[in-house]
Amino acid sequence: MIDMKKKLFILLGIMLVLILGSTIVAAITGKEAKEKDKLTIVTSFYPMYLLAQNITDGAKVEVINLTEYEIGCLHDYQLTTLDMQKLEAADVFIMNGGGMESFADDILNAYPDLSVINASEGIEYLLTKGHDHAHEEDEEHEEDEDYVEDEEHVEDEDQTDYADHVDDAEDAEDAALEGGTEISADNESDEHEDEELENNAHVWLNMNYYLQQIQTVQDAMAKLDPENANIYQENGNQYQEKVQVLKAELESTLKGVEGEEVVIFHDAFAYLAQELGLEVIFTVNLDGDYALSAGDVAEAIDEVNLHQIKVLFTEEQYSTTIADSIAKETGATVYVIDSLVTGDLNKDAYLTAMKNNIKVLQQALGK
Repeated sequence: MIDMKKKLFILLGIMLVLILGSTIVAAITGKEAKEKDKLTIVTSFYPMYLLAQNITDGAKVEVINLTEYEIGCLHDYQLTTLDMQKLEAADVFIMNGGGMESFADDILNAYPDLSVINASEGIEYLLTKGHDHAHEEDEEHEEDEDYVEDEEHVEDEDQTDYADHVDDAEDAEDAALEGGTEISADNESDEHEDEELENNAHVWLNMNYYLQQIQTVQDAMAKLDPENANIYQENGNQYQEKVQVLKAELESTLKGVEGEEVVIFHDAFAYLAQELGLEVIFTVNLDGDYALSAGDVAEAIDEVNLHQIKVLFTEEQYSTTIADSIAKETGATVYVIDSLVTGDLNKDAYLTAMKNNIKVLQQALGK
């Protein structure tokens, strides 16, 4: 009798373990199924995050930004272990394109099955001078040190170079006259033609292109996730309508500024200038890792004075120290534009920032 009770208790225990085990397995399986039911979207940086948030609002998705929001532009950015972990769990990666994400090839190679949306597909980029910040900074420091240590030698060398230049120019003229070739009056421009150009990828600051980016992403998401296609298209259309209203405000309040000359301190503003028809006559290359030389600043001052520029546009992510210095020397005024590479996580942040930009532009351009 006792043996029967023991056997009964053992049997009941086994049944209880089996039931509990089955419950745990079912719970884990259900959780995994629920997680897989939600699409994971990883965006490359802040502007793409805002765009994705607006398009996917209300859909069964999770939007994660790859980089920290305060990083700004992704020039020379290196992927971290945390970044790779985010991408490991991603179903879709939304990038700006145009070379903004220097690590894009690494992602494509590491995750060949990852669906990638290039928001700037089909957009014709402006071009900007390519440069290696670290290399330039080293060169400038060396030049500054040479100048300080041996100013007299530099002056002598300049005089020698000038004499050589005159001799070379005379020789070139003689050769041209003999051979019937055309003489170039601007040797400096010939040198600049040899400089490497790269895409200026900050297209979202031209609202015409931003509207195109929205359309590209909403269409791509609708194809990748047909179950939520209506949500993506409806959200995208509504967001485009809001941007269109803002675009109309920009064009109406700043009508007549076409052709006005400005100096800018980062090439992102070039797209806003393009939309307004402003003429950027000089760009001061500012970057967090790039130190301007005295020669760079002097060149900027010369251009401002030559063209009688009254307006200098810099951007929030950079210090205004250099711009203020140039303004002091030339009588120009510095205005700060939000290039929308950092900000809060409110999905209307693009609209808010561009409204503020319109106010700054009105003040700067006298409209």
